[in-house]
Amino acid sequence: IIYSSPFLRALQTALEVALSMLFTKNDYMINEDNDNDDTNIPNNIHHVIQTHGLILSYNLLKNWDNYLKVMDKIIDTPFHKLKWLDLSHNQLTTIDKEISQLESLSVLYLHGNHFQSLNCIKILNKNKKLQKITLHGNPSVYVPITTTTTNTSKNHNRKTLEEYPHYRHKIIHYLKDTALKSIDFIAITKKERQDSTLYIESMKRKQKYRLQLRLQKEKEGKS
Repeated sequence: IIYSSPFLRALQTALEVALSMLFTKNDYMINEDNDNDDTNIPNNIHHVIQTHGLILSYNLLKNWDNYLKVMDKIIDTPFHKLKWLDLSHNQLTTIDKEISQLESLSVLYLHGNHFQSLNCIKILNKNKKLQKITLHGNPSVYVPITTTTTNTSKNHNRKTLEEYPHYRHKIIHYLKDTALKSIDFIAITKKERQDSTLYIESMKRKQKYRLQLRLQKEKEGKS
């Protein structure tokens, strides 16, 4: 059913997401107990949901292997037509190439996982319809503590991706071929896009200069 009213379309989406959450959370919880083993997929699962949204948050997912097979049994709608995917608060460290095949995907939640670098999102540049993404709360590598503190908790020398300089500028650049409009629930401004372009151009100049400097030193060393 296609509704002409924006309100009814929004209501339809909300209901679809609620149904997908109800099923995946209660009827078949995908979690660590399944050990990513195909043999643990119940045989009686069949296509029972028509939805464009799916919530898989808080499921201890470490990778995307085999879950497409599960979802393909659950969702009646062709999986590549999925528009809204919530993979937040899991244990993902990489983004599987399967996600880049979701050609209709417009919303992707990845916050609260274990991504250590923004380089992993480059594959999402193939998702041309992607409009919203979340990546906050992903811990990066440990960094030295520069200030004296009585609290020795490891959390104090753990930085998240969004704490690094040019976090949003890099995401905008890496996903430049998508329809990206929002990062971490905050709309991208025109100035951010301009600053992202300037930042990338600056980095390219620096890399070129470093390369020229290295080649010059190598040439001097041989003479």
